[in-house]
Amino acid sequence: MATEELFNDGEHILYVNGEYRDESEIGKLMHDFSCWNPDDMHYELLRDTTRYYKENPKGVEIMCAAQRGWKKAEWRQCVK
Repeated sequence: MATEELFNDGEHILYVNGEYRDESEIGKLMHDFSCWNPDDMHYELLRDTTRYYKENPKGVEIMCAAQRGWKKAEWRQCVK
């Protein structure tokens, strides 16, 4: 439900039901966000970017480095 309440923080946040599926643009996007296989995605840019981070050695290394960073940050939160 849209409240149109402003927070004056410069951000624009949209909440979308991730289970929504149909042939509309948002339905296709929600489908793509849930895909594990890039070949099953509708949108070329998202498909190509996902494929890069999952299949290209350089992209995989970038994602692995990001995950290591997230893991370290999570560990720091646990030991506080």
